[in-house]
Amino acid sequence: MKYAGSVAGTLGVSMDDLSVAIGLMANSSIKGSRAGTAMRTLLANLSAPTETVAKAMDKYGIGLVTAKDGSVDLDKTLRNLRSSLKSLPLVEQAAACKDLAGK
Repeated sequence: MKYAGSVAGTLGVSMDDLSVAIGLMANSSIKGSRAGTAMRTLLANLSAPTETVAKAMDKYGIGLVTAKDGSVDLDKTLRNLRSSLKSLPLVEQAAACKDLAGK
């Protein structure tokens, strides 16, 4: 939370949604600061994409999903990311995730 909280808060992501996302990452063996750093990087990259990130977002149809109030709906954003990548071969999924969220 200490790594992702400020970016998530700026985007209007609820702390409940952020906690669930980080908890799910922990269930997949991405724990502690690594989960927070990865979430912070992903949110920062999707909200202000570099050229590489923008190309990957366009290629896979990925973007931040916002609620009516303008805040980022983290659940819908992550579901969009997952559905956009799930039909790809694992190697391409990994490459896309690297482009979107860094190493």
